[in-house]
Amino acid sequence: MAGDNVTATAAAVGINRRTVARWMDDPRFTAALRSARADAIGQAARRTAGALDRMAQIVIDLAERSEDDAVRLRAALAVLAMHADLMDLGEMDDRLRQLEAATVGDAWPAQVFDHGRAVAALEARALPALEDGEA
Repeated sequence: MAGDNVTATAAAVGINRRTVARWMDDPRFTAALRSARADAIGQAARRTAGALDRMAQIVIDLAERSEDDAVRLRAALAVLAMHADLMDLGEMDDRLRQLEAATVGDAWPAQVFDHGRAVAALEARALPALEDGEA
């Protein structure tokens, strides 16, 4: 949070800009802020993950059934891109687990890779491209 963001934040919560800037210099505050952001992202990722299968089916249906060639092409390209991204995420997850096992063995938590965040990132990349006709 810098410059205009500090000013906007201060105005939004009705406090002085210097107060927000001082809080941003406090490691306890910034840690709490990071935690709150991570929680919000996790909640949003869980909500969108629940719709992912339905949305993928809609794109597949468009690729197979649309009467508009341009829509079919964009949908087909989106399906291919989503598949490639999901394969990459799966491969990265496998490699990360191997590295963790080799580095710290059983002392490391079993589920480090945050699939919810990965799905949210994938959706954020693929769905706008499909809507804009860039896929």
